[in-house]
Amino acid sequence: MYRNNYVEISKNELEKLYTYERKNADEIGEIFAVSNVAILNKLRKYGIKIRPSTEQKSIEKFPISINVLEKLYIEEQKPAYAIARILKTSVTTIRTKLQKFGIALRPKTIYNLDKLLLEKLYIKERKSTDEIGKVYGCSSCAVIRLLRKYNIKVRTRFDTRRDKTLILPCGRDGCPEFVKVIYRDQKRRKHHFCSKKCGGIWKSINIIGCKVHNFKGYHEDYYGPNWESVKRKVLKRDGRTCQRCGKTKRELGQNPAVHHLIARSIFLKTSWILYNMLINLICYCNSCHRIIESQDTIYSISTNMQNLLPQDYSI
Repeated sequence: MYRNNYVEISKNELEKLYTYERKNADEIGEIFAVSNVAILNKLRKYGIKIRPSTEQKSIEKFPISINVLEKLYIEEQKPAYAIARILKTSVTTIRTKLQKFGIALRPKTIYNLDKLLLEKLYIKERKSTDEIGKVYGCSSCAVIRLLRKYNIKVRTRFDTRRDKTLILPCGRDGCPEFVKVIYRDQKRRKHHFCSKKCGGIWKSINIIGCKVHNFKGYHEDYYGPNWESVKRKVLKRDGRTCQRCGKTKRELGQNPAVHHLIARSIFLKTSWILYNMLINLICYCNSCHRIIESQDTIYSISTNMQNLLPQDYSI
Protein backbone atom coordinates (compact mmCIF):
# COMPACT_ATOMS: atom_id res chain seq x y z
CA MET A 1 0.00 0.00 0.00
CA TYR A 2 1.07 3.57 -0.64
CA ARG A 3 1.83 5.67 2.45
CA ASN A 4 -0.01 8.86 1.41
CA ASN A 5 -1.03 11.02 -1.50
CA TYR A 6 1.57 13.74 -0.88
CA VAL A 7 4.90 13.65 -2.69
CA GLU A 8 7.86 16.06 -2.75
CA ILE A 9 9.22 16.03 -6.29
CA SER A 10 10.62 18.86 -8.41
CA LYS A 11 9.25 19.81 -11.82
CA ASN A 12 12.53 18.92 -13.60
CA GLU A 13 12.71 15.45 -12.02
CA LEU A 14 9.05 14.72 -12.79
CA GLU A 15 9.43 15.97 -16.37
CA LYS A 16 12.49 13.77 -16.87
CA LEU A 17 10.70 10.62 -15.64
CA TYR A 18 7.35 11.24 -17.36
CA THR A 19 8.29 12.98 -20.62
CA TYR A 20 11.76 11.74 -21.55
CA GLU A 21 11.88 8.27 -19.94
CA ARG A 22 8.19 7.70 -20.84
CA LYS A 23 7.27 6.23 -17.46
CA ASN A 24 3.60 6.20 -16.51
CA ALA A 25 2.01 7.53 -13.33
CA ASP A 26 1.89 4.08 -11.70
CA GLU A 27 5.62 3.46 -12.22
CA ILE A 28 6.56 6.90 -10.87
CA GLY A 29 4.21 6.37 -7.92
CA GLU A 30 6.00 3.10 -7.04
CA ILE A 31 9.36 4.94 -7.00
CA PHE A 32 8.12 7.56 -4.50
CA ALA A 33 5.74 5.20 -2.62
CA VAL A 34 2.61 7.21 -3.41
CA SER A 35 -0.51 6.63 -5.49
CA ASN A 36 -0.81 7.45 -9.19
CA VAL A 37 -3.39 10.13 -8.28
CA ALA A 38 -0.70 12.10 -6.43
CA ILE A 39 1.58 11.95 -9.49
CA LEU A 40 -1.23 13.12 -11.79
CA ASN A 41 -1.99 16.01 -9.43
CA LYS A 42 1.68 17.07 -9.57
CA LEU A 43 1.66 16.88 -13.37
CA ARG A 44 -1.37 19.21 -13.50
CA LYS A 45 0.20 21.55 -10.93
CA TYR A 46 3.44 21.90 -12.95
CA GLY A 47 1.55 22.21 -16.26
CA ILE A 48 3.02 19.05 -17.79
CA LYS A 49 0.79 17.64 -20.52
CA ILE A 50 -0.71 14.28 -19.51
CA ARG A 51 -0.58 11.59 -22.17
CA PRO A 52 -3.91 9.97 -23.16
CA SER A 53 -4.43 6.38 -22.01
CA THR A 54 -4.60 5.07 -25.61
CA GLU A 55 -1.17 6.50 -26.42
CA GLN A 56 0.29 5.02 -23.26
CA LYS A 57 -1.15 1.54 -24.02
CA SER A 58 0.17 1.59 -27.58
CA ILE A 59 3.65 2.51 -26.37
CA GLU A 60 3.66 -0.29 -23.79
CA LYS A 61 2.12 -2.94 -26.07
CA PHE A 62 4.32 -2.49 -29.18
CA PRO A 63 7.86 -1.37 -28.16
CA ILE A 64 9.28 -1.55 -31.71
CA SER A 65 12.56 0.25 -32.40
CA ILE A 66 13.65 1.88 -35.65
CA ASN A 67 16.73 -0.37 -35.87
CA VAL A 68 14.62 -3.52 -35.89
CA LEU A 69 12.32 -2.15 -38.59
CA GLU A 70 15.20 -0.97 -40.79
CA LYS A 71 16.87 -4.37 -40.56
CA LEU A 72 13.71 -6.34 -41.39
CA TYR A 73 12.09 -3.98 -43.91
CA ILE A 74 15.09 -2.46 -45.75
CA GLU A 75 18.01 -4.90 -45.39
CA GLU A 76 16.12 -8.21 -45.44
CA GLN A 77 13.34 -6.86 -47.72
CA LYS A 78 10.58 -8.54 -45.73
CA PRO A 79 6.98 -7.46 -46.40
CA ALA A 80 4.87 -5.80 -43.70
CA TYR A 81 2.76 -8.92 -43.04
CA ALA A 82 5.91 -11.05 -42.45
CA ILE A 83 7.30 -8.46 -39.99
CA ALA A 84 3.93 -8.39 -38.22
CA ARG A 85 4.09 -12.18 -37.73
CA ILE A 86 7.65 -11.99 -36.38
CA LEU A 87 6.87 -9.17 -33.91
CA LYS A 88 3.41 -10.64 -33.08
CA THR A 89 1.42 -7.55 -33.98
CA SER A 90 -0.83 -6.30 -36.80
CA VAL A 91 0.13 -5.09 -40.29
CA THR A 92 -1.47 -1.70 -39.54
CA THR A 93 0.83 -1.21 -36.55
CA ILE A 94 3.91 -1.98 -38.66
CA ARG A 95 2.87 0.48 -41.40
CA THR A 96 2.14 3.15 -38.77
CA LYS A 97 5.58 2.65 -37.20
CA LEU A 98 7.30 2.83 -40.61
CA GLN A 99 5.59 6.15 -41.38
CA LYS A 100 6.41 7.46 -37.89
CA PHE A 101 10.13 6.65 -38.25
CA GLY A 102 10.24 8.16 -41.75
CA ILE A 103 10.90 4.90 -43.58
CA ALA A 104 9.52 5.04 -47.12
CA LEU A 105 6.92 2.38 -47.84
CA ARG A 106 7.45 0.14 -50.83
CA PRO A 107 4.65 0.09 -53.42
CA LYS A 108 2.22 -2.81 -53.07
CA THR A 109 3.24 -5.81 -55.14
CA ILE A 110 0.69 -6.76 -57.79
CA TYR A 111 0.27 -10.54 -57.93
CA ASN A 112 -1.02 -11.70 -61.30
CA LEU A 113 -2.70 -14.94 -60.33
CA ASP A 114 -4.88 -16.41 -63.06
CA LYS A 115 -8.62 -16.41 -62.31
CA LEU A 116 -8.98 -20.10 -63.22
CA LEU A 117 -6.07 -21.04 -60.96
CA LEU A 118 -7.48 -18.98 -58.11
CA GLU A 119 -10.93 -20.57 -58.53
CA LYS A 120 -9.35 -24.02 -58.50
CA LEU A 121 -7.41 -23.36 -55.28
CA TYR A 122 -10.08 -21.39 -53.42
CA ILE A 123 -13.35 -23.00 -54.56
CA LYS A 124 -12.59 -26.57 -55.67
CA GLU A 125 -9.69 -27.42 -53.31
CA ARG A 126 -11.21 -25.24 -50.52
CA LYS A 127 -7.84 -23.71 -49.55
CA SER A 128 -7.82 -20.68 -47.28
CA THR A 129 -6.38 -17.28 -48.23
CA ASP A 130 -3.47 -17.87 -45.82
CA GLU A 131 -2.58 -21.18 -47.51
CA ILE A 132 -2.71 -19.60 -50.99
CA GLY A 133 -0.62 -16.66 -49.76
CA LYS A 134 2.10 -18.95 -48.37
CA VAL A 135 2.35 -20.79 -51.69
CA TYR A 136 2.76 -17.59 -53.77
CA GLY A 137 4.62 -15.50 -51.15
CA CYS A 138 1.96 -12.88 -50.51
CA SER A 139 -0.35 -11.89 -47.68
CA SER A 140 -3.92 -13.08 -47.22
CA CYS A 141 -5.08 -9.48 -47.84
CA ALA A 142 -3.52 -9.58 -51.32
CA VAL A 143 -5.37 -12.82 -52.08
CA ILE A 144 -8.66 -11.32 -50.86
CA ARG A 145 -8.13 -8.28 -53.11
CA LEU A 146 -7.66 -10.60 -56.11
CA LEU A 147 -10.80 -12.55 -55.21
CA ARG A 148 -12.83 -9.35 -55.12
CA LYS A 149 -11.24 -8.22 -58.38
CA TYR A 150 -12.35 -11.45 -60.12
CA ASN A 151 -15.83 -11.29 -58.44
CA ILE A 152 -15.21 -14.55 -56.56
CA LYS A 153 -17.31 -14.74 -53.39
CA VAL A 154 -15.10 -14.59 -50.30
CA ARG A 155 -15.92 -17.16 -47.62
CA THR A 156 -16.68 -15.99 -44.11
CA ARG A 157 -14.73 -17.23 -41.08
CA PHE A 158 -17.63 -19.49 -40.16
CA ASP A 159 -17.61 -21.13 -43.60
CA THR A 160 -13.83 -21.62 -43.47
CA ARG A 161 -14.01 -23.24 -40.05
CA ARG A 162 -17.02 -25.36 -41.05
CA ASP A 163 -15.21 -26.85 -44.07
CA LYS A 164 -12.07 -27.63 -42.06
CA THR A 165 -11.20 -31.33 -41.90
CA LEU A 166 -10.18 -32.88 -38.58
CA ILE A 167 -8.49 -36.25 -37.98
CA LEU A 168 -9.90 -37.92 -34.86
CA PRO A 169 -9.37 -41.39 -33.34
CA CYS A 170 -12.11 -43.98 -33.76
CA GLY A 171 -14.73 -43.80 -31.01
CA ARG A 172 -14.59 -47.54 -30.25
CA ASP A 173 -12.20 -48.48 -27.47
CA GLY A 174 -9.21 -50.47 -28.72
CA CYS A 175 -9.56 -49.50 -32.40
CA PRO A 176 -6.25 -48.07 -33.75
CA GLU A 177 -7.83 -46.44 -36.82
CA PHE A 178 -8.45 -42.70 -37.36
CA VAL A 179 -11.41 -40.90 -38.92
CA LYS A 180 -11.54 -37.80 -41.14
CA VAL A 181 -14.33 -35.58 -39.82
CA ILE A 182 -15.56 -32.25 -41.24
CA TYR A 183 -15.69 -29.52 -38.58
CA ARG A 184 -19.44 -28.96 -39.03
CA ASP A 185 -20.10 -32.65 -38.24
CA GLN A 186 -17.96 -32.65 -35.11
CA LYS A 187 -20.60 -30.97 -32.95
CA ARG A 188 -23.51 -32.96 -34.37
CA ARG A 189 -22.19 -36.27 -33.04
CA LYS A 190 -19.98 -36.94 -30.03
CA HIS A 191 -18.58 -40.25 -31.37
CA HIS A 192 -17.12 -40.93 -34.82
CA PHE A 193 -16.21 -44.39 -36.14
CA CYS A 194 -13.95 -45.68 -38.91
CA SER A 195 -16.54 -48.24 -40.10
CA LYS A 196 -20.12 -49.41 -39.55
CA LYS A 197 -18.77 -52.46 -37.73
CA CYS A 198 -17.04 -50.33 -35.08
CA GLY A 199 -20.15 -48.18 -34.74
CA GLY A 200 -22.34 -51.26 -34.26
CA ILE A 201 -20.03 -52.74 -31.62
CA TRP A 202 -19.94 -49.47 -29.69
CA LYS A 203 -23.72 -49.08 -29.81
CA SER A 204 -24.34 -52.65 -28.67
CA ILE A 205 -22.23 -51.98 -25.57
CA ASN A 206 -23.25 -48.40 -24.71
CA ILE A 207 -26.71 -47.77 -26.21
CA ILE A 208 -28.75 -50.26 -24.20
CA GLY A 209 -31.72 -50.19 -21.82
CA CYS A 210 -33.04 -46.74 -21.01
CA LYS A 211 -30.49 -45.12 -23.39
CA VAL A 212 -32.39 -46.43 -26.44
CA HIS A 213 -34.64 -43.77 -28.00
CA ASN A 214 -37.78 -45.97 -28.05
CA PHE A 215 -37.26 -47.51 -24.58
CA LYS A 216 -40.59 -48.45 -22.92
CA GLY A 217 -39.38 -49.92 -19.64
CA TYR A 218 -37.65 -53.11 -18.54
CA HIS A 219 -39.41 -56.46 -18.93
CA GLU A 220 -39.71 -59.02 -16.13
CA ASP A 221 -36.75 -61.08 -17.33
CA TYR A 222 -34.39 -58.07 -17.38
CA TYR A 223 -30.86 -59.19 -16.35
CA GLY A 224 -29.22 -55.76 -15.97
CA PRO A 225 -27.53 -53.25 -18.30
CA ASN A 226 -24.39 -55.39 -18.76
CA TRP A 227 -26.26 -58.55 -19.77
CA GLU A 228 -25.72 -58.32 -23.53
CA SER A 229 -21.97 -57.74 -23.27
CA VAL A 230 -21.55 -60.49 -20.63
CA LYS A 231 -23.66 -62.88 -22.73
CA ARG A 232 -21.34 -62.39 -25.72
CA LYS A 233 -18.29 -63.08 -23.55
CA VAL A 234 -19.80 -66.33 -22.23
CA LEU A 235 -20.71 -67.55 -25.75
CA LYS A 236 -17.17 -66.81 -26.93
CA ARG A 237 -15.66 -68.53 -23.89
CA ASP A 238 -17.74 -71.69 -24.32
CA GLY A 239 -17.24 -71.76 -28.10
CA ARG A 240 -21.02 -71.41 -28.68
CA THR A 241 -21.37 -75.07 -27.62
CA CYS A 242 -23.71 -76.70 -25.10
CA GLN A 243 -21.63 -77.68 -22.06
CA ARG A 244 -23.95 -80.65 -21.24
CA CYS A 245 -24.51 -82.47 -24.53
CA GLY A 246 -21.77 -80.91 -26.65
CA LYS A 247 -23.97 -79.68 -29.53
CA THR A 248 -22.50 -76.77 -31.48
CA LYS A 249 -24.16 -73.68 -32.90
CA ARG A 250 -24.16 -75.26 -36.39
CA GLU A 251 -25.97 -78.36 -35.12
CA LEU A 252 -28.49 -76.33 -33.13
CA GLY A 253 -29.08 -73.75 -35.86
CA GLN A 254 -28.78 -70.93 -33.32
CA ASN A 255 -26.70 -69.80 -30.35
CA PRO A 256 -27.13 -71.86 -27.16
CA ALA A 257 -28.86 -70.27 -24.18
CA VAL A 258 -26.84 -68.72 -21.34
CA HIS A 259 -27.87 -70.13 -17.97
CA HIS A 260 -27.36 -68.74 -14.45
CA LEU A 261 -25.94 -71.42 -12.16
CA ILE A 262 -27.16 -69.57 -9.08
CA ALA A 263 -30.72 -68.48 -9.77
CA ARG A 264 -31.40 -64.79 -10.24
CA SER A 265 -34.29 -64.98 -7.75
CA ILE A 266 -31.82 -65.51 -4.89
CA PHE A 267 -30.19 -62.13 -5.52
CA LEU A 268 -31.73 -58.71 -5.18
CA LYS A 269 -33.07 -57.22 -8.42
CA THR A 270 -30.42 -54.52 -8.31
CA SER A 271 -27.54 -57.01 -7.79
CA TRP A 272 -27.02 -57.62 -11.52
CA ILE A 273 -23.21 -57.29 -11.11
CA LEU A 274 -23.18 -60.36 -8.84
CA TYR A 275 -25.49 -62.72 -10.74
CA ASN A 276 -23.99 -61.73 -14.11
CA MET A 277 -20.44 -62.75 -13.14
CA LEU A 278 -18.79 -64.98 -15.74
CA ILE A 279 -18.25 -67.72 -13.16
CA ASN A 280 -22.05 -67.87 -12.60
CA LEU A 281 -22.89 -68.33 -16.33
CA ILE A 282 -22.73 -71.35 -18.63
CA CYS A 283 -24.02 -72.28 -22.10
CA TYR A 284 -26.76 -74.91 -22.57
CA CYS A 285 -28.91 -75.81 -25.56
CA ASN A 286 -32.67 -75.32 -25.19
CA SER A 287 -33.42 -78.97 -24.34
CA CYS A 288 -30.65 -79.19 -21.74
CA HIS A 289 -31.66 -75.79 -20.42
CA ARG A 290 -35.21 -77.01 -19.78
CA ILE A 291 -33.91 -80.13 -18.03
CA ILE A 292 -31.62 -78.10 -15.77
CA GLU A 293 -34.33 -75.57 -14.87
CA SER A 294 -36.93 -78.31 -14.26
CA GLN A 295 -34.83 -79.64 -11.39
CA ASP A 296 -36.22 -78.08 -8.21
CA THR A 297 -32.80 -77.51 -6.71
CA ILE A 298 -32.17 -74.16 -5.08
CA TYR A 299 -28.51 -73.27 -4.79
CA SER A 300 -27.43 -71.08 -1.94
CA ILE A 301 -24.92 -68.28 -2.33
CA SER A 302 -22.47 -70.01 0.02
CA THR A 303 -22.26 -73.02 -2.33
CA ASN A 304 -18.92 -73.34 -4.05
CA MET A 305 -19.47 -72.36 -7.70
CA GLN A 306 -16.77 -74.74 -8.90
CA ASN A 307 -18.87 -77.69 -7.71
CA LEU A 308 -21.79 -76.47 -9.85
CA LEU A 309 -19.80 -76.69 -13.06
CA PRO A 310 -19.35 -79.94 -15.04
CA GLN A 311 -16.11 -81.89 -14.67
CA ASP A 312 -13.10 -80.73 -16.70
CA TYR A 313 -14.78 -77.37 -17.23
CA SER A 314 -12.33 -74.46 -17.34
CA ILE A 315 -13.44 -71.09 -16.02
